[in-house]
Parts: sequence; C-alpha cells; structure tokens
Amino acid sequence: MAKYRWETIKKQYIQGIKEEDGTKRFPSQKQLCKIHGCSPGTLGERASNENWKGERAKFRARTEQKSLEKKSDLLADDIVEDDLLCEKFGRKALEVAQKQLDIINRKLDAEAFIPVTLLKFTVESGKIAQDMIKTAQGEDITKIELDAEVRSEHRFKHTLELLGTDEFREQELGVLRVLSEKEEKIES
Repeated sequence: MAKYRWETIKKQYIQGIKEEDGTKRFPSQKQLCKIHGCSPGTLGERASNENWKGERAKFRARTEQKSLEKKSDLLADDIVEDDLLCEKFGRKALEVAQKQLDIINRKLDAEAFIPVTLLKFTVESGKIAQDMIKTAQGEDITKIELDAEVRSEHRFKHTLELLGTDEFREQELGVLRVLSEKEEKIES
C-alpha cells in the first residue's frame, strides 16, 4: 500500500492551491488524485470520513468573512481620513469667511458702502463651512435644518401678523430714515 501525504492533500482540498499568478484554485477530489497519484475511492472515503467538504465550506466562509472585515477596516480608515480632511477644509473656509466678515465690519465702522450681497455670501459661506464641519464630525445636519425650517416658518407667520400694524409701519419708517441719512452722508 502506497503512502500518501494525506495532510498535504487534505490541506490542498480545504484551503486550495496557490497558483503562480497569486490566485487560489480549489481542486476537486479527482484533480487531487491526479496530482498525488492516489485512487479516487481511497481519497473519497478518507474525505468523507473526515468531512473535508464541510471543512472546506467553513474555511471559505471564514476567509470571506475575514476578507470583508479587512475591506471594511480599510474603508473605515478612508472614511475617517476623508472626514478629517473635510473638517480641516471646513475650518479653513470658516476662517476665510471670518476674515471677510472682519473686512466688512471695518468698512461699516468707516461708514463705507457694503453691498448686501457681499454680506449675504459671507454669512452663507460661514454656514456652509459650519455644515461641513458638523457633517465631518458625524452630526445629522438635516435634523438641524428641519428645526431651522420650523423656526423660520414660525417667524414668517409672526411677520405676517405684524404686517399692517402701527408697530410695523414705525419700524419701516425708522429703517427708511436711517437709509436716507446714510445716503446723504455718502452724497456729501
């Protein structure tokens, strides 16, 4: 009776054979018989008694699970790096918006004309930067935006109630007075 390296044959059946190109091939029992020179009956009986098919299935499942975990870890690392980069970018954008706001304040202190759109874009830039930072930190800004929408809707209803009141007319007249005074200073 010939001696076969059963541990090697079993290992090749369960764990596969690594090819020259680095890929793994899982040979059939028939292919292993050709490689090692044993009879299909002998190999089949041994494989059946030792449950090679079950061990192969468990090995492949464990390998696939570990592969998925490794991929998941790598993906998580990439996500963390991207989040840190976005947070850093958001902070830089917030600094730029702050510098622009400082320039606007100096101009206002000097009573220079400031286009409303410049102020609006500066404030919006700051808000976008803040949203980037909060998102990168894992906050759900959609909930915050919904809360802001509710508050805005409430303010709108309140504003509609104020329209046409004496208080509203007085406030509008006050704004018009301030604007006309500013215009007079600019023209002089």
